[in-house]
Amino acid sequence: MTDLISIILPVYNCDQWLTDTIKSVQKQTYSNFELICVDDGSTDHSLEIIKRIMASDHRIKLICEKNLGLYYARNNGVSYARGSYIAFLDGDDLYAPDFLQANYDAIKKYKADVSMVNIIQNDGTNEFLWRDIKVMGNNTEVFNEYAEGNICNRVWNKLYRSELVKKVPFPEDHQYVEDAQWTPRIMEEVNRMVRIPKGYYHYIIHQGSLSHRNSRDSKWKKRLTEYVVNVLEGNTVILKYTTSKDGRQKKLRDTIEIIILGLNNQIDFNAHNLYKKISELIIENPDIYNITTSSQRLMMEGFDKGLVIEQIKRKYYGDLLFHGESLHERLRAVKHLIK
Repeated sequence: MTDLISIILPVYNCDQWLTDTIKSVQKQTYSNFELICVDDGSTDHSLEIIKRIMASDHRIKLICEKNLGLYYARNNGVSYARGSYIAFLDGDDLYAPDFLQANYDAIKKYKADVSMVNIIQNDGTNEFLWRDIKVMGNNTEVFNEYAEGNICNRVWNKLYRSELVKKVPFPEDHQYVEDAQWTPRIMEEVNRMVRIPKGYYHYIIHQGSLSHRNSRDSKWKKRLTEYVVNVLEGNTVILKYTTSKDGRQKKLRDTIEIIILGLNNQIDFNAHNLYKKISELIIENPDIYNITTSSQRLMMEGFDKGLVIEQIKRKYYGDLLFHGESLHERLRAVKHLIK
């Protein structure tokens, strides 16, 4: 007797792709699943498509809500999940036919809490250059692999033990690139994990999709702020647990780059207590100063000492103007200093 797997599928105005997405689930070689479709107030034909398909397939369930957002939809779906394991799927992506079977077999064989597969891109290639199956036998190994870049933040290329997902809900006040925060928090609960090098999840990038909009979007600044917040919160968790020297340095450099991204794009450092979170991260990870340039060090010291954000910018860009390693950096400093 196989275990029931619950698949959570948030749906919002994706009628162009939804039929193919649902069919990719129906074609799974592992058939003991329930597909929980959470319609988030769609105004196109998405709801009609779900109702038509579920009429002939009892494994498909439907929950309707009033446009509350992706992460509320995921939480809502999880609350109805009856399976021993939970997987996620976006409304415009596809499962390869063996997605569930490959993940389930790996979890059972290696007694893992989570299984992760590679991601198939639009051109048919795998996103990650993983060569062999990798089993992480304890939480420290999980976070060392995470810090070194061998675990991705994506929610939907994994299969999880149900109790883990139910224990760690998605924060509903963040609606953009939230997996950068949620996935590290899930990993805090993981004792064993297995990574499969083969791709079983088709991540389809459509023109104008949420993850690929440009800065002309009127909501871009808010989304970018949430992105910076989520990555920093996720990095804080990873840095707390990793014992890998190389991994720590990678995450610390990533942290510095994310803060600079925020500075360069004039995001609101008061939103979501971002300033405070940066200060706390620096205090908890003083070795961040070991890998900074002079300009970056001044920036970090500014957050550490509680300077107002405009003072931090002046110190950072002022030093970058004279000590920047490239003409591009110095020109960027001039641009920000004359604003």
